[in-house]
Amino acid sequence: MGILILFAILIPVVGAFLLPVVSLISEKLRNTLAFVFVAASFACSAALLKSAPDDLPDRIESLQREAKGLAREIEALTDREISALVESTLKEHEPAGPARLYVRRYDRFDADGLRKIADGLRGRDASCVAVLATGKGGRVSFVAAAGADAVAAGADAGRLVKAVAEAAGGGGGGRRDMAQAGGRDAALIESALQAGRDAAIKQLTGK
Repeated sequence: MGILILFAILIPVVGAFLLPVVSLISEKLRNTLAFVFVAASFACSAALLKSAPDDLPDRIESLQREAKGLAREIEALTDREISALVESTLKEHEPAGPARLYVRRYDRFDADGLRKIADGLRGRDASCVAVLATGKGGRVSFVAAAGADAVAAGADAGRLVKAVAEAAGGGGGGRRDMAQAGGRDAALIESALQAGRDAAIKQLTGK
């Protein structure tokens, strides 16, 4: 019985002493492991980049500059491609009352690319009414645009893009001269563009 009493007294005392020690050891172990992990990551990054560890920050900064430069080059190439595309598109249009109608699908561009194309068309052709679509990456987007003369003749890009998007299970709208919307089903893009074509002709001819 005396031994049990002694254990009962000593266990809390020993526990109170050991807990801070174990906690301190655990903290040091965590810090050591963290340091080892960071050092190993640093060494692996240096090896992958074929650079000495001391030169790694400068190497990373250099790669970041190169990446930004490549991004600018890609953007410039895309802008040139869009300019060429606008020029070729302007040669083929459908008559729609007093306006010229451009209905196109460009899956290699995203929504930003469609807006640039639409801006290029209405900037070059004041009688332009454009209904554009993309399904790039599985994301369905529509852009409608109308030049100043087309707007004066009754074109409304906001209503056009709304009709197109609804035909593809989506929605959206915007200004009379420029509007954007999204769809849900890429399989419905072609029928949605046809709905946009019909809506544009009705706006401009009443038929």
